[in-house]
Amino acid sequence: SMKSGGVIIYDQMIDISKLKVRTDVKMYPLPLSKLTQEVGGTEQMKNTCALGAALGLIDYPVEILNGIIKDELARKGPEIINKNINTVKAGYEYVQTNKYAYATKIKPLSDHRRVIITGNEAITLGAIRAGCKFYAAYPMTPASTILHYMIENEKKFNLVVKQVEDEI
Repeated sequence: SMKSGGVIIYDQMIDISKLKVRTDVKMYPLPLSKLTQEVGGTEQMKNTCALGAALGLIDYPVEILNGIIKDELARKGPEIINKNINTVKAGYEYVQTNKYAYATKIKPLSDHRRVIITGNEAITLGAIRAGCKFYAAYPMTPASTILHYMIENEKKFNLVVKQVEDEI
């Protein structure tokens, strides 16, 4: 279902010889494991390296992702933050240096920061803004994330959140 001219970035260590790949899709085997290891990252950070490579392909400012990494990983400390930022940089610079190409270039709409939330997080924030102070729920899809978000923000918004034993 990929758009014609799309790109798939993958670790060159993966054997794709048995996959059926359309001729109108570009395959970019990158040394993700090697790049990640060279900057002191872990094997789990290969996806972070691939994300950096994807940003490099579309020429998107890497600083925006670095800001997100700092915000999201703040609780894990500066060492983990720096490893992830260095891993992003390795993937980004690799595709830029090796002249990997993708026709579409994307630029930020503005310098203003925006909140990125899911639909259920928006529902939760709307309920809190409307005055909700008590929430009781049984975790069932698709509402489980509402309960989880309420629990995560219980102290921040002075809420009482109870996970009940069953739906009755």
